[in-house]
Amino acid sequence: MILIPCAGAGKRWQDFLGGPKHLAVVEGARLIDRLVSRLHEYAPGQAIGIIAPDQRYHVPGAALLAPPPPEFGCGIDKIHCCWPYWSANYRTWIIWGDLWLSRAGARRIFEPGKSGIQWFGRCGPSARNHKAWGEIWALSFEPPDVPDLLSACCHAAYLDAAGYLDQGRARTVYQLLHGQDVREFARPSPEWTEIDDETEDFDSPRDLAGWQWGRLQSAATDKPTEPPPLRPGQAAP
Repeated sequence: MILIPCAGAGKRWQDFLGGPKHLAVVEGARLIDRLVSRLHEYAPGQAIGIIAPDQRYHVPGAALLAPPPPEFGCGIDKIHCCWPYWSANYRTWIIWGDLWLSRAGARRIFEPGKSGIQWFGRCGPSARNHKAWGEIWALSFEPPDVPDLLSACCHAAYLDAAGYLDQGRARTVYQLLHGQDVREFARPSPEWTEIDDETEDFDSPRDLAGWQWGRLQSAATDKPTEPPPLRPGQAAP
């Protein structure tokens, strides 16, 4: 099961380009449409659910799921708000809905042979745009991992409510699970997969502008930014 949370408030985006960031048209396609298409390409056969508040988020090939009520953690973080929809039998992937996901990034997220809780992102500054900080864009886990993951989500929510956090809650969940001090920068662990390419999420208009500048720079040097798409019937390497 692949879950795409899109139910956040988007305060930093402020309806730039006329609506929520997940629905922004970037390079000719809405971010959410492009993400679902890429997931079907690299995770064929996986059910996809979009957790979003209204019909604007409907995408062919994905189920539109209502955000859970507040008592289920909706609004605590992108991880916990998906909790009612986590698979009880198979691996679950959670992938941010404002993500521009490269083909190379998708290959890494869906590499076979992973076990336990796995995290996908960039641990430090971007080599492609203005961002000077790391990002978590996705995670995956299996049913036996759920108690530890829920416990870390609740701990992160408590720290946030108490005013101890100045970073994203997903990063705090990651650090709590891997014994890292949440007052310091997150460090890679054996469960971390680094993705430092065109992949990026857009919390603010500045994020999008920096990413577009990076794309223009790549085009100006004639440097390929992505591998070719999979051919029909070709398995992701």
